[in-house]
Amino acid sequence: MMKYKDIVPIGTVLIIAATSFGLGAIYGNWPYDINTLWRATDPNGFSKSLVHYQTWANAPMYVHYVLHAIAFLGLVGHFIKLYKPDEDAIYFEYGSLALFMIAIVIYLTNMRTGINAAITGEWGEVDSSTGLNVIAASQVMIILVLVGVLVLQGGLYYAQWYDAELKKEFYENEAREAALAAERQAKQEEDIIAGDGGGDNVEVIAEKDGTAIDIKGKKKKKSTVKKRKYHAHVNPALFVSVAMGVAAPVLLLATPLRRKYLYADHEPIPMVYPLPNRPRDANLKGYDD
Repeated sequence: MMKYKDIVPIGTVLIIAATSFGLGAIYGNWPYDINTLWRATDPNGFSKSLVHYQTWANAPMYVHYVLHAIAFLGLVGHFIKLYKPDEDAIYFEYGSLALFMIAIVIYLTNMRTGINAAITGEWGEVDSSTGLNVIAASQVMIILVLVGVLVLQGGLYYAQWYDAELKKEFYENEAREAALAAERQAKQEEDIIAGDGGGDNVEVIAEKDGTAIDIKGKKKKKSTVKKRKYHAHVNPALFVSVAMGVAAPVLLLATPLRRKYLYADHEPIPMVYPLPNRPRDANLKGYDD
């Protein structure tokens, strides 16, 4: 039976495929938009662009349904990856979904409205040339957000690959050091037994890792510096939370110590206008005082 982690790559494929399809669809409109939005060398540029978008709007509905279905598959891919997101990658996933939704909203509000106006001729408060430029500019915005989706997905893949490489290297070093420590321990036990004739209370200190080992091979204490470095990289949120929790007592004592040895608190800012320290003048009327 497939596990969730086996389905996550399918979500990534759906996201990249839907995003690439959207970029390809916009690329097909580029030859017409380039003569309206980017340059004005072709005097018939707007008329050609208008005919192009009218053709697109008059296409059979299944042509439009294909684009909508692929956009839906892109959303499905995002929801697959957000069902049980990795804590280290959750912001990548939510950012990718937000950009993808922005592209869909721009398509529905600007492009669909624009191609419908190309058929009806009702451009609202603007003329047809401005309306065509709005369609072209909307596609530029869609390109930017869809490229952002690809960048986030690529960055997430690289981050996960790099993290896996670091974990692999870490575990290999741990296994290598454990093997060397076991070898040193066995050799030291042989030397102790040969020199002292045996003993149950003899303690040996390993030369490199500083670990105390008794003759039975049991470690009495173990350095945790490497484990701390590992968790600081792999689980930064957990590491910072523990560090802040440990530092909490120091932070609680910071204010009393500062008041006692450094400087006192400043005078509180008045919340109302100060009243004069005198009796009120009885001869004043209204708001004179």
